[in-house]
Order: sequence, then C-alpha cells, then structure tokens
Amino acid sequence: MSLAGGERGAMASLLTPVLTTSGTNPSFTPAQMETWCRFQDLVAREPGRFAKMLEGNDGLSAILQQTAGLTQAAVAAAGDSAAPARARIAAAGVLLRAQDHRAAALKMLVEWLGPQMPGDLQTAAIEALEDSEDDSVPGTLLAAWASLPPSARDAAADALMSREPWAFALAESLSQGNNLALDAVRRARLLQHPSKRVNELATRVISSGAAGSRAKVVQDFKPALQLAGDAVRGKEVFSRTCIGCHKVDGLGNDIGPNLLSVAGHPSEKLLTNILDPNADVQPGFHAYQCRLQDGTELYGLLASETGGSMTFKLVDGSTRAVPRREIASLSGATLSLMPDGLEAAMTHQDMADLIQFLRDGSSTGAAGGHTQSGAETGAGAAPGAARQDSGLRVGAAAVNLKSDDDMPLAGYLLSRYTKEQEGQLRATAVVVDKPGSSRVAMVACDVLWVT
Repeated sequence: MSLAGGERGAMASLLTPVLTTSGTNPSFTPAQMETWCRFQDLVAREPGRFAKMLEGNDGLSAILQQTAGLTQAAVAAAGDSAAPARARIAAAGVLLRAQDHRAAALKMLVEWLGPQMPGDLQTAAIEALEDSEDDSVPGTLLAAWASLPPSARDAAADALMSREPWAFALAESLSQGNNLALDAVRRARLLQHPSKRVNELATRVISSGAAGSRAKVVQDFKPALQLAGDAVRGKEVFSRTCIGCHKVDGLGNDIGPNLLSVAGHPSEKLLTNILDPNADVQPGFHAYQCRLQDGTELYGLLASETGGSMTFKLVDGSTRAVPRREIASLSGATLSLMPDGLEAAMTHQDMADLIQFLRDGSSTGAAGGHTQSGAETGAGAAPGAARQDSGLRVGAAAVNLKSDDDMPLAGYLLSRYTKEQEGQLRATAVVVDKPGSSRVAMVACDVLWVT
C-alpha cells in the first residue's frame, strides 16, 4: 500500500529493517534479501520509479543509499558452499538485481546446475534463472539437461514453457533430435501452446505414442478388459503414470478429479477415459493458458475467480492468484488438462491392473489387493466388496451465502465484519453414518472475498 500510494515516509520505515542490521543480528538474513528482491520487482514494473525514489533529501533516499552492505553480504553468502540452499539462492537473487553483479550471478547459477550440487539447490537455481528473464536461460537449461535429475528436469521444462520464446527453443531442441524425455503433461502443453509457431513445430516433432485416432487406441486396448487385474500391481502403475495429477487413497496430487469418484464406473468407461481423456471432460477440468503482461505463461485449471483476480491450479499442484490487470491474454482449451498418449508406457496387463486399482479405490490397502477377472468388471459389477459390506453411509450438502456488512468474522479479539465482499461464503457439511456407531459431521467454510 505504501508503495502504491507513494508514501515516502512509510516506505522508509518499511525498508529500514530490510537494509540494516542490528547488534543482536549483525548479519543479513535470507528473509531480508528475499524481501529486498520482492521490493525491487515491484518497483521495476514502473520504469524510472527507483530513480525517483532516490531523489530528494529525506529518509527514503537515505535508506536506499545503504544497499551496499546487503549486496556485500549477498556476495559472501552466494559464494559460501557451506551455507544453506535458501541463503545462497536469496543472495543470488540480490545479485541478479544489482547491475554490476548480474553477469557473475548468472554464471554462478549455471554452475549450481552441475551434478555435484544438491538437488534442492539445482531446482532453486532453475527457478532463479527463470525469474531473471535473461535471454541466455533457454540455452543454459537445454545444455545442462542431460545432467539434471528428474525433479530438476521437470523444473527446467516448466521454466522453458513459462515464456513463448523459451518454449519455441524447447520445441526446436526436440526438432533437432534431442530426446528430452518430456512427460505426457508437458508434451501436451507444447502441442496445445497458444503460440502458432510453437504449436506447429511441436505438432511436427512430438509423437504422442498413439497409432492413429484415439478411437483406434481404445479399440486396441480392449483385450485388457478380459484380463484379470491386480490392484496391488495397479497401484504401481498409478504411481508411475497418474500420480502427477490424480489422487487416490492419499496417493498423488490433487489437480484432476479425485479418482475415488470413479470406483463405481464400468471398466470400459474407465478404459476410454484413460486413453481418450478429451472425449468426456468434466466441468472445471478444461486446460487454460494464461499469458501475463510480463510474458510469463501459466498453464493449468481455472480454480476460482473474483471481480479483481483469477486463481489457477498449475500442473505442479500449486495455486497462483493473478490480478486481472496483470493478464495479457487467456485462452481456454476444449481439451482436458489430462494428456493423451498414456498407453505408450503401458501394456494390456498394466491397463487391467490400473483399472482394478481404480475400481477398488481406497479399499485396496485394507483388503491387501483385490483381484477380479475381466468378466466380473462389467457394468453390473459391485464397486468393491470392502465398501459394499461396510454399511457406511455418507451424505453431503453445500450452501452459498452472500454476506452483508453485519456478518462478523471469527478469530479476532475485537469485533470485525465483512466489507465489500467479492464472491460468496460457501459452507459445506459432510455426514458419515455407520449403524451401531456414532454419527460424524464435518463442516467447512470456504470464504471468498476481498476486503
């Protein structure tokens, strides 16, 4: 608020503990360096703003003249191989934003991509390189690709797809025969990229692993429906194929639908949904591509929106709220976030096992793995004996409320009330009842407003 309003005295008060140390804490901390980086990023949105802040003879210009100590501490921390990864990355962030040290900071981040470095430092270095927006980043990441561990490769791929020119460089690398082993989700992101040149090049060079149309792939895998599936093996298939976006029995990421909801589906429907995900896309699970004013590309689900912002659930499971004023373009695909081509890493037996795991749902762990023959997995089959015999009944209800200015907020010593609400107050109740046992009710409130 102080920055937006140009309140120089308030800004000076806020920056003093960031740019100075005390007798009890004589060294700069990672938190101070991170805060300074965020401040600089905000100021950089308006060209010439920092120079204006230095003008005048007041507390703000005086404190901004004292950045040398923080910069010197950053040089020392970044070069200290014994320092924690957070401290080194925070220091590198400071140096990236100091023009005299930027080139050295970029060189240091490149060195941190080496296989000798800890994995968390490698990943953090990739994120810092992404934030730098330097033109050298695509070449740097692609050159280091072969030596990066899987987690760092995922971070590198996401970084490369965060800006259109970088995504094109990634597609070009693939077109030159470099096998980058992108997973299905990231291949789909390139194939669905809003940039025409990225989309066209990716379409030429990426093979989804499907022979012909999706309908033919589904037909080719129908023999899997006649095989006996094993849920224990199916859990292993789920772990290597589906865990990135789906969650079952506490396993996986909660990006796509929770697959406990499909336990009662016929096996043939599950087969089609797995191999042809775009044939039946549920509301709320279409992919969106959002480009920000600074060129950053976001790809994921549109989780919620208000009059002033949109919140996206990204493919790594994180969420990001974006003010509408920062959105340059938004395109909603008619396709699912779930990619096709998963059959490339599966045999017919793998498919039978995966379907059995999905049909058993959360009962797999308790039952020790349930096995059915293909003939038992038709439309009339029970979802699973463990659930069927439990006698457990579950009911749920939800209501959306519009608050007024008299609705109190809990959690404060003094009375506080909602003001200028955007969105709604949503209350959800789930009741679990088992004959002969206590009834359990769980109530949650999801409050969506901006004060």
